Amino acid sequence: MPDQVDIDTQIVRLQTYRKSLQIYLQQLAVVGTAQAPAHIIHNISECRHNIRRIKSILLNWDVPTDDHPDDEDMSQNQENAALPRQSDKGAISTETDEILDRLNQGTNLPSFGDIFVGKVLDMDEDLVLVEVPGFDPKIVPGVIRTYNLAGNKYRKGGNARCRVTAVKQTKTGKIAIELKPISGRK
Repeated sequence: MPDQVDIDTQIVRLQTYRKSLQIYLQQLAVVGTAQAPAHIIHNISECRHNIRRIKSILLNWDVPTDDHPDDEDMSQNQENAALPRQSDKGAISTETDEILDRLNQGTNLPSFGDIFVGKVLDMDEDLVLVEVPGFDPKIVPGVIRTYNLAGNKYRKGGNARCRVTAVKQTKTGKIAIELKPISGRK
């Protein structure tokens, strides 16, 4: 059983993620879903993921937690479970709709420092295109630049173990995940 310091630490983290979530939700309300930068959508999803994780830890420790209305995306409980869309009005692209769908389903974009194994989809003299698990590579490509290969060799259809070095939004609104290969196991 955890001691009171462990419990208090988790409670403080829960409060911190809730405060962060409030800030991101306010930013989303100001700019609207159609104009929201990808990092706001991603940060909302990441905060909610961590809130669920901490609440689960506390519940496993038999510590009751309160449910805040913003802890979860309430639209997930409705028949049309997704963040508000305006794609039929042309305001949000289908690429953004797909990202929002994935985030609503609990799939988080990888963050800086995350490690994952992805399938090598294509390569040329400048880069290696890697599938980001859970996302269409046409919408959210993972890219290893050849100057980062450091002697690693890949083949199309093989796997690449990568660390996220950056998450960027392109001028067209797509998200690109920049990667660096890593070898071995932790």
